[in-house]
Amino acid sequence: MKLRMSFSQSMFAATLLVAGLGAARAEGVQAGLPEGAKVSSLSLFPEKAVLDGHYTYRQALVTAEVEGLGRLDVTRLVKVTGSLELVKVTAGGKISGLKNGDGKLVFSIGGQSAEMPVKIAGLAAAAKVSYVRDVMPVLARLGCNSGVCHGSKDGKNGFKLSLRGYDPLFDHIALTDDLEGRRFNRAAPDKSLFLMKITGASPHVGGVRTDADSNYYSILKTWVGAGVALDLDASRIASIEVYPKEVTLGLPGMQQQMAAIATFSDGTVRDVTHESFLSASDTDIATVDESGVVTAVRRGELAVLVRYEGRYAAAPTFVMGDRTGYAWGEVPEFNHIDTHVYEKLRKVKSQPSELATDAEFMRRLFLDLTGTIPDVKTIRTFLVDQREPKVKREELVNRLVGTPEFVDFWTNKWADLLQVNKKWLGGQGAQSLHTWIRGAVASNMPYDKFAASFLNSEGSTIKNPPTSYYKVLRSPDAVMENTTQLFLGIRFSCNKCHDHPFERWTQRNYWELSAYFAQVGRKNAPGAKNLPNAGFTATGGTEELIFDKKDGEVKYPNGVQAPPGFPYQHAGAQGKEGSRRALVSNWITSEQNPYFARSFVNRLWSYFFGIGIIDPVDDIRASNPPSNPALLERLTRGFIASGFDTRKLMRLIVTSRTYQHSVKASKWNEDDNVNFSHSLARRLPAETLFDAIHRASGSLARLPGQRPGSRAVELPGPEVKLGDNFLDLFGRPPRESACECERGSGMSLGQALNLVNGPTFAGAISDPANTLSTLASTEKDDRRLIEEMFLSFLSRPPTKEEADALAPSLNPRMGVNVEALHPVDRAELQKRFLAWEKSQSPSEWNTLEVKAASSSGGATLTPQADGSVLASGKNPDKDTYEVLAWTPLEKITGLRLEALAHKSLSKNGPGRTKDNGNFVLSELKVEAVAADSAAVEKLLPGLSAPRAPAPKAAAAPVIAASSDGWKFIAAAGVQGNGWIQGAFDDSKWASGKTPLGYGEPSIAEKKGTTLDVQGQPALFRRKFSVDQKLIDSKSRFKLLVASDDSATVWINGQQVDKEDVDHEPVYWNRMIEVAAGILQKDGNLVAVRVNNKAGSSALFLDLQLETLATAAPADGPAVKFAAVGLHKANQSFAQKDFSAGLTIDGKSDDKKGWAISPQVGRTQAAIYETKAELGMAGGTLLKITLAQDFGGMHTIGNFRIAVTNSPRPVKLSSLPDDLVNILKIAPEKRTLDQRHRLMTEYLKGDKDFQQKIRLGGVQDIAWALANSPAFLFNR
Repeated sequence: MKLRMSFSQSMFAATLLVAGLGAARAEGVQAGLPEGAKVSSLSLFPEKAVLDGHYTYRQALVTAEVEGLGRLDVTRLVKVTGSLELVKVTAGGKISGLKNGDGKLVFSIGGQSAEMPVKIAGLAAAAKVSYVRDVMPVLARLGCNSGVCHGSKDGKNGFKLSLRGYDPLFDHIALTDDLEGRRFNRAAPDKSLFLMKITGASPHVGGVRTDADSNYYSILKTWVGAGVALDLDASRIASIEVYPKEVTLGLPGMQQQMAAIATFSDGTVRDVTHESFLSASDTDIATVDESGVVTAVRRGELAVLVRYEGRYAAAPTFVMGDRTGYAWGEVPEFNHIDTHVYEKLRKVKSQPSELATDAEFMRRLFLDLTGTIPDVKTIRTFLVDQREPKVKREELVNRLVGTPEFVDFWTNKWADLLQVNKKWLGGQGAQSLHTWIRGAVASNMPYDKFAASFLNSEGSTIKNPPTSYYKVLRSPDAVMENTTQLFLGIRFSCNKCHDHPFERWTQRNYWELSAYFAQVGRKNAPGAKNLPNAGFTATGGTEELIFDKKDGEVKYPNGVQAPPGFPYQHAGAQGKEGSRRALVSNWITSEQNPYFARSFVNRLWSYFFGIGIIDPVDDIRASNPPSNPALLERLTRGFIASGFDTRKLMRLIVTSRTYQHSVKASKWNEDDNVNFSHSLARRLPAETLFDAIHRASGSLARLPGQRPGSRAVELPGPEVKLGDNFLDLFGRPPRESACECERGSGMSLGQALNLVNGPTFAGAISDPANTLSTLASTEKDDRRLIEEMFLSFLSRPPTKEEADALAPSLNPRMGVNVEALHPVDRAELQKRFLAWEKSQSPSEWNTLEVKAASSSGGATLTPQADGSVLASGKNPDKDTYEVLAWTPLEKITGLRLEALAHKSLSKNGPGRTKDNGNFVLSELKVEAVAADSAAVEKLLPGLSAPRAPAPKAAAAPVIAASSDGWKFIAAAGVQGNGWIQGAFDDSKWASGKTPLGYGEPSIAEKKGTTLDVQGQPALFRRKFSVDQKLIDSKSRFKLLVASDDSATVWINGQQVDKEDVDHEPVYWNRMIEVAAGILQKDGNLVAVRVNNKAGSSALFLDLQLETLATAAPADGPAVKFAAVGLHKANQSFAQKDFSAGLTIDGKSDDKKGWAISPQVGRTQAAIYETKAELGMAGGTLLKITLAQDFGGMHTIGNFRIAVTNSPRPVKLSSLPDDLVNILKIAPEKRTLDQRHRLMTEYLKGDKDFQQKIRLGGVQDIAWALANSPAFLFNR
């Protein structure tokens, strides 16, 4: 039955295979395929094994096609049969000859088999060994010439070899001549010192390197026995190939045997697998052991590198990992870039990300093409464009390419690479070269012409700026190293002292190519002055002349003159005529040069993706293969065909779908950083970051020595420094090398601290003339302002969640936002706040204890637990409420009426107006009577229940108002206080009847006595008697005083009242309880001093002394309430023309009063100051009448009344009770939340700081956005 496996089943089977391979390797035995796995076919490499000679071998590779698993390496799993008498086959698949003959090998596994013909020859003849082709590779393989052994700079223990055998002649001399040739014993090769050391027969620091029965030992022994011949004319290796050409491993743990095949200059081919060095470019993904077996570690992509005798090759290797559920989803391709990229992604079972949004693409494109971020207007226009993304994006690309910003940005890149530096070139020279580069970029000079302009340049470094190339680079080897790295992407510096350790380039190549630049002449132009020495090289004059000399050579390190020579040939290299520079320039810039166009295409690609197809971009070598060779080849051919048109290549790249991938990865590509499946976030370059913060904040950049508004990318050189060294800190290159590595792109603690505390970001964001300040003052809509800032900084609108989170920080009335202020402003605000807090010292309000409440209109008034009264039931057109309430408070100075919102009321009230919530209080009347709590309980039934009018009290006042018998005099005429005593002689004082005084109409109305004491205080006396029964019953007395201004009262020489507040006369200003104990039957004296200021228009006194009321029987006399005078009304809010003052004007029928529309639905309050202090010891019963005569149901639905004895003036606290309570807490004991709440309240009235806080909030948001990865990185 045919076996069928799902992907998950195949992964399980592969896991078993991995385990089997691991066991087989560990135990050295064969292991089989997982049970049930079906092998459909086998393939072999090589197809035929031809072994010619004693030391030749072939490394077999056996690959099985397994259903559900694909192609698997089974080299170490197969069973080998056949002509085993002719050959030996190791468990690892190495085939070696035993005797001459023809035969075959049969490899079998899983019911399938494959045959490999074998042919063995040359074993009958004596073995022949070549020093160059055999001995040198063995020495390398044994590690003798490695960098940690005898190939090190000074060798080991007095014995030195060339590193990795790059100089066979030097090594032969070292081997045969050192120690007078004692390292070899030609007569008895086994006794040769170096053979004894590598086998451990003689002490050797390097340890045992091989066994005496190994092929390597045999090769070396044979060579020694043959006379240690030197055959420098032997054919050398021409190339190396590695098999398989490409490796795919399904899961971690799976393995692949590799093979390395060398081709020599005479055309011969040899298997050198076990003499080669195979390694992994990324050992985190896979490892390679000494036998050439690759073992997968985790999913990823790498290159398996093979090195043999200075030649390199690489096999792209993929470790797939578990891709259960993977399926390629078709996506559109915008151009051939996508074709190649997506083909690679399919191969590695990855997926491309979605397209970046329009906003993401626009920001990315602006940064990559112009080095700046787009302005808000351009963003808005692009985002509202409803055309297909591909269409409008291509149009944007065409619009940006060639703009002045584009030219400046790419000029700066080339100025870096060409080392435009005042230190090398002088100020004029640097500026001239910078200007020339800008012109070349602006004109889109073809790249080959651009490069040749530098390489072939001659003349003045000022008049022909490309000649500065040879002013900066002043020696042949420096010019050669820079040129190959910059224009070919090759690092020739590695083969200056020895052959390149990772590439085919030799030391001879280094010096022979340098010779082409040995005849560059330099001399100062007439009148030029020498520049200062640059530290490690002379710089010449301020202006130099560059020319070709007839002489000038370079020498190899051994002193031999090196002739000019190219390290490789190509069809485009022209003849030998012309100057050396002309020849090398033509060789470098030829379209046939395999590195010139290719390296630039790769470099340009990296500028748009953050990584090259080959990376690093200026280190191209066989051991650093491209991640997508087909893509790089296609781009290179297209670039050459376009005439080296850089802009065309740019357009091709940025209009590809690959470039437009989102930075957001999916589960299928999140581990990919080399195949361009998603965009890679790249930190903005230093100059771009500087320019971006100034554009985003709208601040005009001020660079030292530059015109205001200049961009950092316009700077001619790195010598322009900022105070905080911002540009250098963020990686601006010093322009002392052509290496891309000069520019820093990482993040550091120093950079993070600079972003937070440095003056560059701070200066741009806090600039009072920037756009942020304008936005803060002109854009009142918080969300529109936030959107504007997001567009400015991140080139996208905010999400709803972002706007919701940030909007509160712009509320200038929230105390927590004061943290956004500058420290100086914060100090000033604290000063103002403390003054406000002091002014807010709240009046202490005591809610009245409601004893009864009634409605004349039939509404139900219900006292609530919080002291309020809630109206319900009938809702009459007009109404009058009467409230009886008691308070123990004495010396009351004010009354507060709160109209309280309540959910039972229309619009939450506090009025009962239908569908409105308003009310109109026409008149407020307050009356009082002294009564302790016990008396109140007795009085209430009679006061609150309907009854017949009570008879008036029988007792007459002891001293009645408007009474005779008063004596008075101006206070200036009396010395001392004797006048308050009964024995004082007042016979010369004037006499009269109260009310006494002047300037008050009621004096005449009540037929009182007018005094001539204007502008000065007056003294009054009156003698009186008291009924003995009242004294005996210890009755209490009440003294009522009406005065203008304040008055002090004595009875029988004892002060019974004193006030300091000036006021107008009201019956009564003050009510004072007088104890009976200070009175006597006869000879009592009441003395009064009434204060009066100079220039005062009135003085007034009336006084009454009476017994305190007691609870009357049910049918007894009614309680006599005294009217309480109110004035100085104030309110939390008043409807126009409806203020609280109108409720105490005595006019209840004028359709006026206190109303609160439109501020309904919330609690409002009105306060009134008493004209005289109110409240008796023991308590006071108040009757409050609220007349509501406006009509239309404009009555109060919920109210509460309180009184205070706080010092005058009585203050209306606009603060809610919870804030009042916070004010009572000592500042140092308040919580952070409490402090913020108080500050929030204060800020409601400080418009100046509201604007500052709003600006601070804007700046804080700018800080947050500017320090976010979305701003700092190109995404």
